[in-house]
This record gives sequence, C-alpha cells and structure tokens, in this order.
Amino acid sequence: MRCARRLWAHWQRPRGIWDRSIDRVTRVVRLGVFMATSGDFFDQPRVADAASDLFRDVFGADKMAVRLVIGVASLPLGMPVELEVIFEVAR
Repeated sequence: MRCARRLWAHWQRPRGIWDRSIDRVTRVVRLGVFMATSGDFFDQPRVADAASDLFRDVFGADKMAVRLVIGVASLPLGMPVELEVIFEVAR
C-alpha cells in the first residue's frame, strides 16, 4: 500500500531536531485505515492488509496491536486512503 510506504519513507528521512529513530519504537499501538470507497465495495480489510503486513514485517508480529478499517464516502483533499498510526516510543 503506497500510503504505508510513504509513511515509512517519511520516517527514514534525515533526522533533524526530532529524533525519529526506528529503534525507539516499542510497538504499534493502533493502525487505522480509512478508504474512500463506493457502497458496493466490501474488501476494505483485504486492501488494509498491505499496511498491516508492512508494519508487521518491520516491527514483528508481537509488536502489533489493534487495527481499524473503515470505508468512507470521501476523505480530505480527495485522498483515496488515510492512515492513522499510533506508535509507542521509548524515551
């Protein structure tokens, strides 16, 4: 899923004032996937599996938590997919 890959690419950018070290992530607390879909599309969970698979591959299955998948009529700025990711980060 391109959306999850872009989030990952953003995390990998050179570090500035904020420490974005991936090593500090202790778990994925929540992964929310919102998709703009028509009323006759029912495979939202299957599409969201790509984001779940990416985070599971990076952090491990034991660091995954809950996932929320919702199909909506539209998203801001005409985006097809929106991810809400909450990470637990060690100090």
